[in-house]
Amino acid sequence: MQPVFFDIPAGAFSRNPMLQEWVQDGYAVTGRLRRSGYDRVKLLAEQPADIYDLMETVTFQESVHWILQEECSHYRELLEPGDYVMFRQQAKRRMEKMEPQLRLIIRQDIEQRLKQNDTFNIHGYLRFAAQKLKQMQQNALQEEYQRLAEELEQESFIELLRFFVAVQPPVLKEAHLTMTTIGFTLMDEWGNDLKRIYLESFLEEDIAISSDNDLILSILITLLPQRVVLSVPEPPESRDFLWLLQQVFGERLVISP
Repeated sequence: MQPVFFDIPAGAFSRNPMLQEWVQDGYAVTGRLRRSGYDRVKLLAEQPADIYDLMETVTFQESVHWILQEECSHYRELLEPGDYVMFRQQAKRRMEKMEPQLRLIIRQDIEQRLKQNDTFNIHGYLRFAAQKLKQMQQNALQEEYQRLAEELEQESFIELLRFFVAVQPPVLKEAHLTMTTIGFTLMDEWGNDLKRIYLESFLEEDIAISSDNDLILSILITLLPQRVVLSVPEPPESRDFLWLLQQVFGERLVISP
């Protein structure tokens, strides 16, 4: 196979052990490495598939490096410094999970371009040509940011509820909450139906309760029991709400065997 010229971003050589091995084994030749711009590497392997494999690997790694450098700056303005660091780490892990799909796109693009040219420039490819690849990566960043934003919003919500529970005096000594797959019951220590009492007190008001979980939380936050005895006789579809109750009420929440 004719030599292929592989233009890599400055610094990419030091980030890629596979490329270093090629140079050491004599299958690639590079000149003096630069600190800016790009370095040209001459690939000399006999089998086209070997060259494609190398270029695919390097291009994938550089695409992750590039998208985190170029696209993440927008999210820096939306997040606190500590949250931004966590976002970058999670985004990188997300890209790594997407590696098979992203590499397939890169491989197809490399093979197509080398049919007409003996040079492949990673920087030019990522900036001007890799539309499908960048769209997938940008979508992944957006989804990761949305997920993190929801987590942070939930944490803030939990902190607010926990503070409210801590500073307000209890209205009720004890509440007994039983949750099943078809609904819930919420009684005080004398057997009074707290759910019915709560709903009847708002008959003339327009209250927005979208789910049983919202109703449970609303009642408990209103009455602030000193002790909440929770019984879950059937495995719940999701333990998220049980986790939320534990976070908000802490030691006040007692799970009944």
